[in-house]
Amino acid sequence: MRLKAMLAVVLSCIPYAKAEMEWQSSTSIDLSTRQYNGSPMRASQLDREFDAKLMWELDFENPKTGLSGGFKPVLSASKNEGVRTFDIQEAYITRSFSQGQLNVGVNTVFWGVAESRHLVDIVNQKQPTRNLDNESKLGELLLHYQHFTDNGHWFAMSLPYFRERDFGLPDDRLSLPLAVTDEQFVGRDANYRGSYLLGYRGVLGDWDVGAYYFDGIDREPVIRPNDNQKFDAIYRRLQQTALDLQWTSEYLLGKVEAVHRQHQMGGKSWAYVVGAEYYFYGIANSNKDLSLLMELHRDTEEQVNLNRLYQDATFIGMRLVWNDVDDTSMITGILIDNDTGAHTIKTEFSTRLSSHLSLALEANLFLEQTQRDATYGFKDDDFIELRLTYYL
Repeated sequence: MRLKAMLAVVLSCIPYAKAEMEWQSSTSIDLSTRQYNGSPMRASQLDREFDAKLMWELDFENPKTGLSGGFKPVLSASKNEGVRTFDIQEAYITRSFSQGQLNVGVNTVFWGVAESRHLVDIVNQKQPTRNLDNESKLGELLLHYQHFTDNGHWFAMSLPYFRERDFGLPDDRLSLPLAVTDEQFVGRDANYRGSYLLGYRGVLGDWDVGAYYFDGIDREPVIRPNDNQKFDAIYRRLQQTALDLQWTSEYLLGKVEAVHRQHQMGGKSWAYVVGAEYYFYGIANSNKDLSLLMELHRDTEEQVNLNRLYQDATFIGMRLVWNDVDDTSMITGILIDNDTGAHTIKTEFSTRLSSHLSLALEANLFLEQTQRDATYGFKDDDFIELRLTYYL
C-alpha cells in the first residue's frame, strides 16, 4: 500500500492548513539496547541489539470549524541491520459535529481492559518481532465515525487496506526458525482485503461496556511450512463478535474480555480472559499505590500457534505506582500454562529522569518450556532492555 495511501492522506490535509489553525509539534529520540540470553537457539542470532527511533508528532486544530488532526512519522534504525523502517503511525483529520465525530486517515487505536492479553483489540496489525504482548502496532488506514449518546457512543469503522505482519528474519531473536516468504488469503477476493467493524462503548452504572462485530481479515495469520523449506503466512477471513466489561468499585476492578470467532479456515472458536485487580492505596503510609492482579485465560482456537499460549493459562501480577512528579511505575507478572507448567515472566519499569529525558526497563523470561508449549521456540530468548527517550 500502503505508503502511497498514507501519503495521499497526508496531502489531503494540506488544504486545511489555514491561518486559523492552532499547531503543536514535538520531537523525540528513542535509544534502546536489548541484551538476550547468551545461548541462542540458532548460532546466527546475536546476543545484543541497539535500536534508535526518531519520532515527530504534529497536531492541529481549528476551533471555528471543528477540524483537527495529527501526523506522526517514525524512522527506525538498527545497528545490527542498518536503517530498516519508515512508518507513519498517524496521519488523520477529524471533523466534529454536534453529536458525532468523523475520523479519516491512518491511526492507531487501543481497546480492551485486561492486562495480560488484549483479546478484543483487533484493528491494527501487531509487531511480534519486538514483543509477544502485541502492544507494538502499525498504523492502519481507516474511516471511523462515532455517534455520541447520553451514556456512550455507537461507531462504525471501515478498514479498506490490510497490512501484512512483519515476522523478521530467522537471524532475529523472537523470530520463526524459517523465513516467511509468501502470503495467502483465505475467504476474501484476491483484490479485496478490506474489513469493517461496528460497535458500542458506554458506561452503565458501575460498568464500562464495549460490544463489537468485526468482518474482515484476521490480523493473526496461520503459519504453515511450504515446499521450499520456508513458511507461508495464511490470512483468513474472520467474523468475530466481541465483548469487554469492566466493573469499578473503590478498591476492586473486575475485567472481562470475550470473543466468538468464525474463521473461513478453522471454523468456530471462542476465547475469554476474566480477572480482577485489587488496590491498596498509600501503602506503608507513603504515596505509593499497590495493586494485585489475577486473570484466567481460555482459548479454543488452535490454528494460530500463539493462541495455544492462552488455551488454559493463569496470570498473576502486581502493579506499583509511585504517584510522583516523575510518573514512576512498575508492573510485573507471571503467565502460567495450567497444562504444561511452562511460565513466562515479564517486568516493566518506567520513570522520568528530567523534563527532557525518560527511562524504561523491561525484562522477559521464558521458563520451564517444553516442546508442547507455544513459546518453546523462544525459550532461549530471555532478554532485558534499557530504553532512553529524549524529548527535544
